[in-house]
Amino acid sequence: ITVFQDPALALAKPEWAVKDISGGLWRDWKGLNWVDTTKEEVWDYNIALAKDAATRGFDELNFDYIRFPSDGPISRMRFENYDGSFKKHEILAGFFSKLYTELKDEPVYLSADLFGLTTIRTDDMSIGQLLEDAAPNFNYIMPMMYPSHYPSGFYGFKNPAANPYAVIKPGVKIAEERSEEHTSELQS
Repeated sequence: ITVFQDPALALAKPEWAVKDISGGLWRDWKGLNWVDTTKEEVWDYNIALAKDAATRGFDELNFDYIRFPSDGPISRMRFENYDGSFKKHEILAGFFSKLYTELKDEPVYLSADLFGLTTIRTDDMSIGQLLEDAAPNFNYIMPMMYPSHYPSGFYGFKNPAANPYAVIKPGVKIAEERSEEHTSELQS
């Protein structure tokens, strides 16, 4: 389930979309509209999609784009319930918790795609994702650790993509250590 990068929902419900400072709908560099991460109506819509999928026999629900936008004219974005006075990860922690609470009795596993750098970074990178916020609310976390997406110089490698094992292994180890103390009954 593509949660917050949802151009179809943004166009169908523009009042739920990320706004541009001009008042129109904000678009990322690919020209895609996003829905407002801070709006509980968007949360409830995605939870309803998940519950519907569960009733149709899906045994795992994977959530992707569960974050604030990371590319595009970021300084032009406006969110209804975010003024910068608190951290973005607090919003996503609330969404993760509500998602878990609403779906914990459904016969499905819950999984989340997170940015690969969430394995080693302890800040939310301005996208709102923290491994510790996600871990208690999902059966599985899939950090998208694509070595081709890591910057030149990462771990001292001019080309991280040419060194996939050396790039991925430390992140997996650190992620296991960090998430172990934050896992919930979901993992048991």
